[in-house]
Amino acid sequence: MRQIARAIASSFFEDFKRSSPRKKAAIAACIVVFVLLIWSLLRSDGGPPGLSAEQVGLSPLSVIDDTGTKWELDLITGQPLARIASSGKKPGPPLLIKVDVRQTGRQDVSIGLTIEGQAGERYMAGVIKNGQREPEPKFRIVHELGRELADGRFEYG
Repeated sequence: MRQIARAIASSFFEDFKRSSPRKKAAIAACIVVFVLLIWSLLRSDGGPPGLSAEQVGLSPLSVIDDTGTKWELDLITGQPLARIASSGKKPGPPLLIKVDVRQTGRQDVSIGLTIEGQAGERYMAGVIKNGQREPEPKFRIVHELGRELADGRFEYG
């Protein structure tokens, strides 16, 4: 597949080198328009202009427990505000914690955590206690027969 992609790219650049200045300008303009279009689509949340997190009811979650400790969860930036607004549900608890497991190498696995509110909004996995982010949580992977297979710490970011 890489060889095919290289051959196509090589052919394109050879043709581009031999093109007239006018054709080069037209191709460059098309590339700029394409990049700007992709950039705007990636930045867009699909909602009406001016829709804000506050209008949708999004805010970090915060609670003070019986001992006076303040616990917080920050929102992930760049959320699809239109989808959250149209869910018909109020952002916030109950929260669903999802685990995303992907194989990243021959023997390496990536385990990610997602915290999602009832309207589909997402929160950062790191908990803030009294204004300070808590250390990354530890984990253990245990075989169904009880034998520990691996342990470690999650990494933020």
